[in-house]
Amino acid sequence: MELIKKIKNAESEAKDIIENAHMEATTLLENASKKRDEQLDAAAGERKEAIAQAVDSASQEGQAEVGKLKSDGQTQRQQIEDSARNKVGQAVAKVVGKIGS
Repeated sequence: MELIKKIKNAESEAKDIIENAHMEATTLLENASKKRDEQLDAAAGERKEAIAQAVDSASQEGQAEVGKLKSDGQTQRQQIEDSARNKVGQAVAKVVGKIGS
């Protein structure tokens, strides 16, 4: 009889240990899942921030490049206009010189 009681107690203890282990494993799994989700959310936030910074940086660089190109274009246009005025002046002088001769 005593042996049967010990066996039943041992079975009951084993069942409790298994149930506790199962609950602990479930809790650990849930915590790990929550932590993973938090890490994924944090990574997504960091990724969005990095993309926003890259876009902002590219926009600033693009605006700077546009400003430089406009300035270079204006300088080139001014040089061409000056050259054209000189050539027109020379041509007019040549024509007037031929007419006057």
